Amino acid sequence: MKQSKRQLERRWKQSNLTVDREIYSDFCKFYNEKLELTKCDYYKMQLENYSDNDFFYMINVLSNPNTTRMLPDYSNPEDLANKFASFFVSKIQTIRDELDNTEVHDLSAELKESALDCTLLEFKQFTLEKVGRIIMSAPSKTCKLDPIPTSLLKQCVDAVLPIITDIVNMFLSAGVMPACLKRLVLM
Repeated sequence: MKQSKRQLERRWKQSNLTVDREIYSDFCKFYNEKLELTKCDYYKMQLENYSDNDFFYMINVLSNPNTTRMLPDYSNPEDLANKFASFFVSKIQTIRDELDNTEVHDLSAELKESALDCTLLEFKQFTLEKVGRIIMSAPSKTCKLDPIPTSLLKQCVDAVLPIITDIVNMFLSAGVMPACLKRLVLM
């Protein structure tokens, strides 16, 4: 049942359709009702299996969940914090020592002589069609550094395509990208 619930949730998240959301929502209600009934049946069976003497013990167990302490013994909170700090410092030091003692393998690859003879003298020129396909397949996201929003560029791509293609080919033939186009905004 849990697997079916996850499948319905994935289908809804992928399609983002109202119908899939409603199917998922209805199944969640059905699933929760079944889960509640199963819990009730389990606890009824537990109570029926206990004798009268153990009945109050069982009620105590069910109403007071396990309250064992998860923290080690300590005299004051500062002492406990210091124990945790020293544990993690020693753990980090152990990891560093193990890394220092590991054998380092040379991962550099030997270059073949035939690879050294290959040089790249020029880039292949981009065509109008190729640049147009790249622009149209780009996501319609826009950065504040963009001179024109991507969605607007896509609408008037036929008018500006020759200019953009010439600019791209000029940068490729010169082998230089202007510094003003190398900026980015980190969020």
